[in-house]
Amino acid sequence: MVYYKLIEFVKSKGGYIWDSITDVLNDNLQFHYFDSDETIEGKTYTPDDEFATVYDELVINKLKNDPRTLQAMESTQNDWWQVLLGESNDFIRTNVIEFGRADFDFEQPSLFNQSFSKEDKVNLYCFYNMRKHYFSGVSIFDSYKEFFEIELKQISGRTTFFDFGCGPLTSGIAFNQTFKHNNEFSMKYVGIDISNAMLNKATEFSKSILFKKNTEFRLLVSFKQLEENTLDEWFRVSNLVVLNFSYLFANLNTEQINDLVNDVNQLVKKYPLNKYVLIYQNLYTDTIISQGLKII
Repeated sequence: MVYYKLIEFVKSKGGYIWDSITDVLNDNLQFHYFDSDETIEGKTYTPDDEFATVYDELVINKLKNDPRTLQAMESTQNDWWQVLLGESNDFIRTNVIEFGRADFDFEQPSLFNQSFSKEDKVNLYCFYNMRKHYFSGVSIFDSYKEFFEIELKQISGRTTFFDFGCGPLTSGIAFNQTFKHNNEFSMKYVGIDISNAMLNKATEFSKSILFKKNTEFRLLVSFKQLEENTLDEWFRVSNLVVLNFSYLFANLNTEQINDLVNDVNQLVKKYPLNKYVLIYQNLYTDTIISQGLKII
């Protein structure tokens, strides 16, 4: 936790840590400065108009127009993004969203005369993290776009996207925005997250203009909630099945990882006609140091 707090502190001041935890413990650090959260491995991503519109509506405007933000702007003469819900960036990162590792289903008690609802915490998480995670997702899907286009053509666009640790639907949006212009593309999306507050936010995004009407959603707190007859129906014909793990493994213990592996193995064994693709991203900083695609 100390390591992650160090990373978040450096990020809040405009910098990045590229080094592993071993280098940190050995006092072998390098400090780099970047001026854009959208720069990933040398390529700069800008939001498409649809995503920007929906993100502004569901995240930015809710925070920007909140009475606590407006009051703080008036009293401090700061810009709205410097006093979100009446607090500083450092305070929110450290004490409210806890560097993305807060319990988002827990109503934050009063902190220095301020309290935060579950919705507040999720919106703040989205403000600080969703865009950069969206762009990192777009970057990996774009990197393998030719592969996916070929696979989609072979199975008439039928896609089932399992998003483990889905948060506010970030990876699902990134995948959808990358491939929805394919006329045959259709997606069944299964988002799994332990936080009901995050799933509520994912529901908001799922109902937006981003998704076609032929996109079907299941938002669950556990993979085991997905009914077997639903999978039987979906997989009567072969699908491209994407198993997406974004920033998940660092937050799981060994028992949880083993349980997840067993669930995935059972899925693959029971429905062998599908084409399975596993996508993972592991971050120690905002820079992707481990990402990849594996065909199962």
